[in-house]
Amino acid sequence: MLKILVYFAIFFAIPVATSFLPLDEFTRNSLAVLILFLLTWLLYKKEGKTLAALGLTLKAKTLRFLPLGLLVGILFFCVLLFFQKIYNGLSITLNPHADYTLIATGLLLALPGVLMEELIFRGYCLHKAVYQAGPVKANLLFAFFFIVWHWLAFNAWGNVGLMLSLMTTGFGHILFAAALGRSKTLFFPIAIHLGNNWASRYLFALNMGGIVDPKKASNSLFLTSAQPTQFSNMHVVGGYLISITCFIICTAMILLLFRKKAAPEHTRQS
Repeated sequence: MLKILVYFAIFFAIPVATSFLPLDEFTRNSLAVLILFLLTWLLYKKEGKTLAALGLTLKAKTLRFLPLGLLVGILFFCVLLFFQKIYNGLSITLNPHADYTLIATGLLLALPGVLMEELIFRGYCLHKAVYQAGPVKANLLFAFFFIVWHWLAFNAWGNVGLMLSLMTTGFGHILFAAALGRSKTLFFPIAIHLGNNWASRYLFALNMGGIVDPKKASNSLFLTSAQPTQFSNMHVVGGYLISITCFIICTAMILLLFRKKAAPEHTRQS
């Protein structure tokens, strides 16, 4: 297990290192994805395996999870936002000044970040951790790592409210890991993750933790706003519980609707 954690630290450090390069975010993330993809390929090659171990094959049975996952991810965020709208009294209106070109290209703009996170948290290291520690322990550990990753990304240290909000990303890991486990292809969690991020950032201009992104808000398809009401701590906790419940229900639906498949013979551990 120690060896896996060392590999994970290397995977984790790659996008951190590229973040210091004098490049725009899209280019930095794309470079990190290229390095992570190459490292993943080399590690499997060292074991006499291919990327088929993660279901990354250009076959109909794996590629069909791309459009399906996009739909699941978009619907998931819309349902989550609907319940938050009711609970928090959000106002959602069509934006007359929406930038449809930006919205359409948003899928491409969001893709490097999604690929980067999936290769780090649902790729080679999780695959090996599940085999050595079992799915429950491995996914609890990687869910924690996923939370810490978002704390770093949002510079949430010391901001108790934001740190608590981003705890929900741990349940996001469980959702994506369930999609991987049932489909046996990383394409499924990639697509769900991408659909969710695209909907949150380009349809409604909301980021993880419900943070409004002012740079995208004026260009998004819908405008979201709330009355400046001072909510109690219990009300805020209720909002987190709604998000967590949505993650749990979506995860359960994936587990129920997709039969568990045996791993391909060439991906099984000896």
